[in-house]
Formats: sequence, C-alpha cells, structure tokens
Amino acid sequence: MTDWLTRIAHQSDRQAFKQLFDLHFHGLHAFALHLVKNREVAEEVVSDVFTKVWVNRATLLQVRDVKAYLYTSVRNQGLNQLALRHHQMQTRTTDLTFDLAADKSLGPERTLLYQEMEQEVQKAIGQLPERCRLIFQMVRQEGFSYKEAAEILGISVKTVDNQLTIATRKLAESLRPYLVQRQLAH
Repeated sequence: MTDWLTRIAHQSDRQAFKQLFDLHFHGLHAFALHLVKNREVAEEVVSDVFTKVWVNRATLLQVRDVKAYLYTSVRNQGLNQLALRHHQMQTRTTDLTFDLAADKSLGPERTLLYQEMEQEVQKAIGQLPERCRLIFQMVRQEGFSYKEAAEILGISVKTVDNQLTIATRKLAESLRPYLVQRQLAH
C-alpha cells in the first residue's frame, strides 16, 4: 500500500492509482449505496472521492490510514449528496406550493389558506432545534426509516424516535394557535 501511495503521490502513477481504485471501489460503493439509497448517486459519490484523491495526490502520504480516509471521505460526500437532495426536494415543494397557488380550480380562498398553512408549517419546522429538525426532515419529509437516519447520523434508533416525538410535540404546539384561529374563522 505504501508503495502505491508513494508512486501516486510522487510519480502521478496512474497504474498505482487504478490498483488503489480497484481494491477499494466495491466496498466504498456498497457503503455509499447504503447511505444514499441510489446506485448511480453512490457511484458518483465514490468517483468524486477518487477524483479528489487524484487531484490532491501530493498530500496522500500524509494520510495514516488510507482505508479509513476513503470511507470517511465517502461518508462525507454521501452526506453532502443527501443535503443536496434535501435542498432540491425543498425547492420542488416550494414550486409545488406556487403551482397549487396558481391553480384557479382551488378557488382564491382555499389557495390563500393553503399558502398560509404551508408557511406556518415551514416556519414551525424552522423553529425546531437543529438536530431535531434534521431528523424530522429525514424521516417525515424525505422518507428515511428510523434505522437509516440513525446510521447516517451516527446515533441510536431510540434517539431518532425521541427526537421525532419532540418534533411532533413542538410542531403541534406551534401550529395549535393557527389551527384554532382557522377553525373559529370558519
């Protein structure tokens, strides 16, 4: 392994790099797939990590445990992909809200009520503590299982369950005045 790293770092040896890639690709891909739940995205994650390794090959000899370094890099890149996927989903949700608002068949009153409710829900979610909000979004909005969320975040399933209970209680408390006000108005 040290010979490969030296050849990659000092000689830009593509054959040594390919051997490093071949040795670790399947394990890293399986790990990435477990994180991102999509075969193509998992391949992209692993490819991105190896691209960064090649670009930064001069610093490769500073890495003490290459396998741990690669798995940590894949984990971080996978989490970045999940965050990007979450952001894209939020954008689609916002677009859907505007599409529904523009849909004249709902009628102006229902459209306005829908927009107000969506804003209140997003505001309430935004007021959750950061960790609680992340877990709520992963499980309730993105469809991750408790176990998947726990593994990705490096916490127990019980912690996920507890945080979702807290999130649900806080959301109910935050939205209760709005809902009561809406019921009294109609």
